[in-house]
Amino acid sequence: MQKRSTSDGFNDIPENVAAVVFSHLGKNPRHRIRLAAVSKVWRDAKKSDLSLPGAPRALFELGEDLIGKETKVSFRKAFYWYRKAADLGDADAMWMIGVCYRSGLGVKKDKTKAFEWWEKASLWCFHRKAICSLAMCYQRGDGVEKNKAMAFELYLRAAEQGSAEAA
Repeated sequence: MQKRSTSDGFNDIPENVAAVVFSHLGKNPRHRIRLAAVSKVWRDAKKSDLSLPGAPRALFELGEDLIGKETKVSFRKAFYWYRKAADLGDADAMWMIGVCYRSGLGVKKDKTKAFEWWEKASLWCFHRKAICSLAMCYQRGDGVEKNKAMAFELYLRAAEQGSAEAA
C-alpha cells in the first residue's frame, strides 16, 4: 500500500521558483494577487523583490503603459505598479501616486494622501514635479494647511531645478 503524502505539491514549491513564476505574470496584478492567496509560499514570493519584473523603473513603466488606456481597471493596475516602484524608491512613481490620489485614478480621491506622496518624492528624492505639486498644495490648502510663504519657497526650489511650471 502506497503512503499518501499530506502535501499537495503546490505548497512545496521553493520560494525562488515561485518568485520566477511571479516575474513572468506580466502586467496584470490580479494574477499575482490570486496566486498569492493560495498559500504562504506564494505570498512570500509575491512580497519578495525577486518576484518583481525588473528594476523600479521597469515597474514604473508598467504603470505608465497601463495609465494611458484610461479605464478604471487600467488605472487600478497602474496604481499597483506605481506603488511597487515607489516602495523601491522610484521618485517618478511617488509623484504619480500623488497624481492618482489627487485625481482619483485607480484609488479614491484623497488630497492628504496626494500631499504625503508628493512630500516623500520631494524631500527624499528632490523630484521637481513633486516639489511643484507640493507648492500647489500649500498655495491652495489641498491636504495641508494653506501656507503661501511655504508655497513660494517650494516654487522657487522647483524653478531652480528647471521646472518651467514653477517659474
